[in-house]
Amino acid sequence: MANVVVARSTYQAITGEGIQVREIGDRIALLDRDVTPLLVMSINAKRKKPSKSPRIEQIEDDVRGLWDYHASNATISSVATGILVSDGTLFAVGDLVAVQKANSSSAAEEIVRVTAISSNTLTVTRSIGGAGQDSINVTQALRIIGSAFAEGAALGSVRSTTKTTITSYTQIFREPIQITGTMQATEVYGEPDEEYQIAKAQIELKKQIEAAGLWGRASESLAAPASVRTTMGFKSRVSTNVNDMATTATLTKWNTVSETAFRYSQHRKLLIAAPAVHSGINYFAQNALKTEVESTVFGVNIKRFMLPHGELLLAPNWLMEAGVASQAGYNDEFYIIDLEAVTLFYLNGNGVNRDVALYRDVVKAGADATTHEVRGELAWIVVNEKKHSRGFNCSAYA
Repeated sequence: MANVVVARSTYQAITGEGIQVREIGDRIALLDRDVTPLLVMSINAKRKKPSKSPRIEQIEDDVRGLWDYHASNATISSVATGILVSDGTLFAVGDLVAVQKANSSSAAEEIVRVTAISSNTLTVTRSIGGAGQDSINVTQALRIIGSAFAEGAALGSVRSTTKTTITSYTQIFREPIQITGTMQATEVYGEPDEEYQIAKAQIELKKQIEAAGLWGRASESLAAPASVRTTMGFKSRVSTNVNDMATTATLTKWNTVSETAFRYSQHRKLLIAAPAVHSGINYFAQNALKTEVESTVFGVNIKRFMLPHGELLLAPNWLMEAGVASQAGYNDEFYIIDLEAVTLFYLNGNGVNRDVALYRDVVKAGADATTHEVRGELAWIVVNEKKHSRGFNCSAYA
């Protein structure tokens, strides 16, 4: 035993003897606790439903198209009565069609009336109303106004659209926890370790479900007995309203985004975005009243971003971060979501509920350990993708 020949201090208590009492909090400070705004808001907005099948299908339809263009490779004269279009099925005899002028022109459009259709060639009467007759250029836009039938005319052409079916699948999410018998009987600082690990697994599973809802892709790989299914995600589903912010977001660009983001359905939508995107929106608010104070909507603290065509509910998502070593990730993206067009399903048939739940002591293998599991089988489905919008390459603001 060594003799101490200097004044005793905490040095001996800590380094040599290990007798200093440690002050340890009774709760563990878990980093990254709650980062699942899509999941929380979908559940609280009552967008979570049971399904009797692991295959989720939704039938979609759209109204008839009203736009086409002059598809010939040459300009036609102001008196020509044959117009080649790209899709003759959009038109019917009796339709009035506006021949669009250039954006720089102040003149009203020429109106033509369809009198016959042969495949993709329209025979028309020019200059309905007696004005605006002009040559029709290659790719010049044509807009169907509506039908104009003669008195006593026969029944017009029957036109309808083709419905489409989109499919998602229930994905099995699992987070196991295993605690040895010795660990169960050992007192530790902080919270009891077994219950802490269970609570942490529940958080991890929520993050899995959130990430799948944002970035998953629907698939089904059938095999006996181990078929694997993955659920649909938002980003891969939205293909029409996709906005390149060209690195620097401005209020003008956000106004342009809103023109298509609010074209259909609700004029209040959810904006889930990376923290840098929210910083930019906060910057805009410094110079003009563009945001409202924080409030709670469907269980998530949000701000409201006012745009000319609608209102965005701002919900930052800290899962949208850069990749490792500053590589590309999701830190430059935002998603504008119509919550009424998003549903989270959980498998629930034959009296068996596969919603997220904690299953205790699931392995009875004789090992000196107890195994629990947080498990659920769920599917996201995003319908009418034109109701949604997304943006990328948004890493700065001005």
